[in-house]
Amino acid sequence: MTSTIPAKRKQVKTTLFCADTAVTNDAFRFGNVNTVALVVGANKTIFHVHEDTLCTASPVFKAAFESKFKEGTDRTMEMPDEDLDLVEMFVSWLYRNTQHDNLFELSGPDPEQRMMQTARLFVFADKYDLEALRLGICEKIFDLAANKENKVPSFAVLEYVYSNTQRKAIIRQIIADWFAWTDIRRWHPSGDESEA
Repeated sequence: MTSTIPAKRKQVKTTLFCADTAVTNDAFRFGNVNTVALVVGANKTIFHVHEDTLCTASPVFKAAFESKFKEGTDRTMEMPDEDLDLVEMFVSWLYRNTQHDNLFELSGPDPEQRMMQTARLFVFADKYDLEALRLGICEKIFDLAANKENKVPSFAVLEYVYSNTQRKAIIRQIIADWFAWTDIRRWHPSGDESEA
């Protein structure tokens, strides 16, 4: 199978995510499917993603790319304040459309750092109205909380979540409950949670 790319196209090195594979591409199309560009961070790293996939996941992206504003006409969304690692995790999730089992292992061995990264990913998902990602993150945190051997998130994570989410965000309740339940077990004289 051969494809032709017009000779006068401006060469831009970008990353195109397709399923589990990242390939270098110089076009805004992948096969016969339109892609859009997410220009991330101060270094302006470009992620080309399939427009249909992105817009199905997020009404915010859909509204932007269907508008007559810059995003809709240029097929590009500038995201200068977003963290490159978070967008990379999001795009990876977008193509797998599942919550990664190793989500909490992406930033190294420090559980506190992984929990903060997860909270930041939730805030990103909340900002762009990525309902499936929000729910996946909450399910993962709930599973962690259900395992007595996992440490409770630090106060810094709790504070970050409360400072950066809406009042009714479910992640607030899950983390606060986990925090409170762990402290109740720790404070109870017998240390036996069944008596708490």
